[in-house]
Amino acid sequence: MLSGDGRRILDKTPKTDSHVGGASTDWKGEYAQMYEVQGYVAGLGTVALINAGLAQGKNRSGLNWFLLSLLLGPIATFVLVAFFEKQRGE
Repeated sequence: MLSGDGRRILDKTPKTDSHVGGASTDWKGEYAQMYEVQGYVAGLGTVALINAGLAQGKNRSGLNWFLLSLLLGPIATFVLVAFFEKQRGE
């Protein structure tokens, strides 16, 4: 955008690229959202691995608790710790 005397004025509105179908060039916001999702997935995977280890320590199926933890997250940790005692070995 140019002012009346020909100087360039910075515009705060998002720029669009006509060759990209009018897509916004505000790529920093898109990457921030991507990293937020990646952090959530990494945290959920970590909780699932911890729950699988806890379940195996209580002689329960680690795989089942891993899969359940992917769906329920920290709620599965609470259920596993609060309601299940260690089973006697066979």
